[in-house]
Amino acid sequence: IIVRSGTILYYFKYVLNNELQASLFMVLGTVAVIAGVACTQFFSKILGKKKFYLIVMTVTTILTVLFYFIPTDKIVLIFAVHILISFVMAPQAPLLWSMYADTADYSEWKNDRRATGLVFSAATFAQKFGIALGGGLAGWLLAGFGFVANQQQAPETLNGIRMMMSFIPAIGTAIATVAAIFYELDDKTMHKIEIELKERRGSEA
Repeated sequence: IIVRSGTILYYFKYVLNNELQASLFMVLGTVAVIAGVACTQFFSKILGKKKFYLIVMTVTTILTVLFYFIPTDKIVLIFAVHILISFVMAPQAPLLWSMYADTADYSEWKNDRRATGLVFSAATFAQKFGIALGGGLAGWLLAGFGFVANQQQAPETLNGIRMMMSFIPAIGTAIATVAAIFYELDDKTMHKIEIELKERRGSEA
């Protein structure tokens, strides 16, 4: 997704030849993200964190792949799918942080030692590393596709930019989806862990 975000300006300038609308594209995406985050708690309570996360990432992957096939003259459809991707993808961040908290509780339950700081520090490091890697990857990919700034781009370069808005970020979301399948801390398990931790902490007080 970092790769996709870093490609937007190039996509509008060189693929759509409509650089002025890039700002509106990003603003509407941000509004959709805010709306998506606001819905997270509601849907996670109904579906459970893991199931909701899997749905979010699966649908995001599908929509991101479909983005590649939108004709470049269908600007309204391009905006609509982008807004939908942003809205659907938005809950993954709060869901992940909530799942990190569950992981910390699981660690305490299993090892009888709190490791909340370690879990969140590792998560923060991984997130920052991913952002840095994603930003660098966008530049490397552009160079690999033969991008030359402020010039008419070759067809393969334009196709590469389109892939950076679709297939390439979809690979990342697909990997995240597969990884989440192996996450075992569902709501039922966490409810049991929370009860036992409360009892354990109460006896220690």
